[in-house]
Amino acid sequence: MRLRTSLVGAVAACALTLSAAPGPAAATVSVSGPIAPACSWSERGYRYDNSAYPETAARYWIMRFKKQAGLTIRVNGQYPEARYSSLNVYDSTSSSFTTDGVSSGLVDHRIDPDPGSTNPWRQKAAPGGHFTVRVIDASAAGKRNTLPLAPAGTAELTDGSLIFRTYLDSAPVQLPDVTFEKDGRNVAVPLCSDAQAPQTAERPAPATDRVRAMETGSARPAGTSGAAPVVEFSRKSGAGQYPNADAAYLSARFTPPPAGQVLVVRGKAPVALRGGHPQPWPTRRADVRFWSLCDNVVTPPGPVVVNPLPGGGVDTGCRNDEQIEVAQGGTYTFVVGTEAQRAAVDRIPGATFVPVSAAHPNLTHLLVLRQLIAAEHFRGAIQNVPLDSQPADAQRLMGSYYPQASYCSLDSLLHKRHGRTCAPAH
Repeated sequence: MRLRTSLVGAVAACALTLSAAPGPAAATVSVSGPIAPACSWSERGYRYDNSAYPETAARYWIMRFKKQAGLTIRVNGQYPEARYSSLNVYDSTSSSFTTDGVSSGLVDHRIDPDPGSTNPWRQKAAPGGHFTVRVIDASAAGKRNTLPLAPAGTAELTDGSLIFRTYLDSAPVQLPDVTFEKDGRNVAVPLCSDAQAPQTAERPAPATDRVRAMETGSARPAGTSGAAPVVEFSRKSGAGQYPNADAAYLSARFTPPPAGQVLVVRGKAPVALRGGHPQPWPTRRADVRFWSLCDNVVTPPGPVVVNPLPGGGVDTGCRNDEQIEVAQGGTYTFVVGTEAQRAAVDRIPGATFVPVSAAHPNLTHLLVLRQLIAAEHFRGAIQNVPLDSQPADAQRLMGSYYPQASYCSLDSLLHKRHGRTCAPAH
């Protein structure tokens, strides 16, 4: 069989995205052939290292490599049973790039199938068809299923990485076979041991020493007096955090609300595809392929919120379009608060609860609104907002789809007293 199977589990983002933890240290070195890593795919995400603001509805597998003149990395894959999948190459700074006008990312519906196979993101078909993608140290312009190995001018043996993503997979993911080719020699790279790690009960990743040290830092503790800060969303690139080339992000920093209060985020919801299966794209039936809101801790390594629950299991800081309450008028209302406030929030019609970190309640948090692959007809897309622009620019361009945030009294929400305490912060 050409492919190897990784056990399916609950999905694990970024989109903003992935671990900066080092991959396997050992490498296979050939005198005249390629320098290949000791193993190929290593799974990352909130269940593993929980860094770089991961999307919990996504799974990420990373492979690291060295830039080499004349190198080709051949990826023989199978279209997965998932709403979305892609391959992305990243440079030594964990950023996307473009070489000779070719992006370092290749999305599912643009991957041509092998002869005799069908791409289920182009026409209705069962997943499982095969494809071949090449990552080359040469110009990829005009070449089908081809990605650039590194930005132009990258020095020999500079680090790079390749990431295979899925969103909302609904069946075991067949991880692609990987072959390094150079100077007429081929090296087949085996899977890493953690690529097939069982997806057991969810558990929060341990706090890093950096996060523990910051607990006594200068962030304003919940309950501290003073005017509530303004919470505004703006578009960021995610550079240096393994950004997904197919995603666009709005983010806003905030301080966890004081006792008795919550942070409310309102806006109009885009229409997304449904389910965890491939569907032909583009389509007029949806504005975006996927969207979500995630709550993260700002302090490095950028973990998504993962709170342990009584009796086992965890509550993560992400809510995706399958989990978000949408009112009859097409609007959403996120209520961000503590786990102790969840039962009360769940009684509010149309509200979607999003947790702050139970382990780090005094640290600055980061809300990330993520949209994946916006349709051309969708004028409220985050993709239409210039990178690193001002919140006012995003609000003007997105209109009613722009998220409005404000601190509110939980009691006022429960009793529908939406006065000045619940007015938009801007």
